Amino acid sequence: MTDLVGVPLWLLVVLAGLALLAALEWLLLPSVRWYFRRKVRHVMNEISTRFRIELPEFKLTRRRALLDRLTTDARVLAAVQQQVIESGVPRDVLIQRVHRYAGELVPACNAHVYVRSGA
Repeated sequence: MTDLVGVPLWLLVVLAGLALLAALEWLLLPSVRWYFRRKVRHVMNEISTRFRIELPEFKLTRRRALLDRLTTDARVLAAVQQQVIESGVPRDVLIQRVHRYAGELVPACNAHVYVRSGA
């Protein structure tokens, strides 16, 4: 006879729920985000042509991309190198500090809304 391993029903329900959440997060949500982002871009382009308004690209850019641009900027990296020479602090420590400061500078919400609100 074969011994079967029994799984409590509550554990099966929890595991099925987690599997469903993972499937939604990895499969469904990216396509939904893409769909709505495409729709928003279309509306923004239509508004731009009708009212002759141009929104600067940084106001539409995602936060992660803004952080990456800021922390890899040539002037920022040159300032880090200069600070390494002057203070003797390891470069990795200064780069972590730059990432922390950039995280404080770049708003967590939509940059356009943040700039327009005057916060």
